[in-house]
Amino acid sequence: MRSAVPELFHGAPDLLHHLVTLISPNALMQQNVPVVRTNQHAGEFVVTFPRAYHAGFNQGYNFAEAVNFCPADWIPHGRLCMAHYQQLHRYTVFAHDELVCKMAMLVNHLGVRMAAELYNDMTVMVDSERTLREKVAAMGVEESEREAFELLPDEERQCRHCQALCFLSAITCPCSPGKLVCLDHADKLCSCPVKANCLRYRYTLSELPSMLMEVENHAQPFTIWQDRVQKALRAAADDRPTMADLKALIREGAERDFSSKMVPTMEEAIAEAERCSLVAAQLVSVRPRTRHKLADHISKNELDEFVSQVNKLIC
Repeated sequence: MRSAVPELFHGAPDLLHHLVTLISPNALMQQNVPVVRTNQHAGEFVVTFPRAYHAGFNQGYNFAEAVNFCPADWIPHGRLCMAHYQQLHRYTVFAHDELVCKMAMLVNHLGVRMAAELYNDMTVMVDSERTLREKVAAMGVEESEREAFELLPDEERQCRHCQALCFLSAITCPCSPGKLVCLDHADKLCSCPVKANCLRYRYTLSELPSMLMEVENHAQPFTIWQDRVQKALRAAADDRPTMADLKALIREGAERDFSSKMVPTMEEAIAEAERCSLVAAQLVSVRPRTRHKLADHISKNELDEFVSQVNKLIC
């Protein structure tokens, strides 16, 4: 898009968010951009993934509804989206850090997989916030005050530089009442001496790790199981799990309602191992007539390929 209409992007760097520009699918495919199409019928759902641009039109009289929702694996995409909006100086609909903290406060109501994704994202958030506060302290900001950002209207907690909605912290100055900036742009508020600035914070740096620990404790059963699955799938040839081991992991995940993208991988590994086991059993059959008949149909190259396939098995 940028190469096709550079003049439009020059005037509006966030052009793709304005929903006013269309480009031919053929032009996209010529640039190796994947394009798919579908014909949606009544009662059907179409799911568009994060960062997937889409367009559609009605072929007749129609009622349609769009709903935003976020499963567990959306959480890291949400943080990337907020960072992208910051770069474009584009207003965000909600504060991602606020969502994360509210979920952490209600962690006992979350599923373990959601809690695990939340823990990973919250770890990034806490580390980033600690680094940013250390940066503004090194700049010379000394005054600080707690602020309940969620009680402020959006326009009063919006960074005047990048338009991001502040939640964990912000910088204010007496010379600019009603205005603030996020810690990423602490030097963009005003020209006053830095010591005149005030750090507004929602949580202290000791409170955030405590919240993170509660999330970790809730997610721990899932993360332990997930680590065991990953270890099994990545094991070296001389330490590979048995089919019984993988079946036990799948059974445990089902019993404890652990949904994971790795379950289909384990199921396929088991199915492939069972297929190879069947062929191997025929090759080593004690019945000479069966063994000789099978040998007549397998060349040395095919046998070598089969051995290679066996050596690549996960279990």
